[in-house]
Amino acid sequence: MRERPDRAAAALAEAGLSSVEVGRLDLLDPASVSAFADHWLETDRPPHILVNCAGVTPPMRLEHDARGYEVRFATNHLGHFQLTLTQH
Repeated sequence: MRERPDRAAAALAEAGLSSVEVGRLDLLDPASVSAFADHWLETDRPPHILVNCAGVTPPMRLEHDARGYEVRFATNHLGHFQLTLTQH
């Protein structure tokens, strides 16, 4: 998986949204989801909106994450669910 927070920040700055904070979040990795949520909660800012729309396309072959879940299910559902539960 490729992460490019630098490209996201540059695109936001180009659009005049340089005050938007960009963070790393890998929905397939529960530790990454927890770290992202913990960082957000430490800022003591309330989330105004949470859009759970990121997803992964079907792999060419059956793949599983480190926990044994199918990759598409883990990314498209479990990662979003974990993030939503920790945002309170």
